[in-house]
Amino acid sequence: MQRQFRDFEIIVVDDGSTDNTSSLVRNLGQHLENINLIHYSTNAGKGFAIRKGVLSSRGDLLLISDADLSTPIEELEKLIPYIHDNNYDIAIGSRD
Repeated sequence: MQRQFRDFEIIVVDDGSTDNTSSLVRNLGQHLENINLIHYSTNAGKGFAIRKGVLSSRGDLLLISDADLSTPIEELEKLIPYIHDNNYDIAIGSRD
């Protein structure tokens, strides 16, 4: 992200996980100023988590990615031209 974007933020939404996600993100936040954690203790579902993350974002471009990176973040480079060159509001990618 640092190579491609001058200004970016990483928002991690911890949707009531029972693992060490929140602690790990808080620790990373001590070293990376552009990482933000949204945490709530009760699982409210993927849709709720995505909405929380989107509403807290500040940028012009928004990439939503699952924590398992099933679609590599590097694939963002393929979507950006559709948004910028064609003036589209949204580009949706699929690993299929």
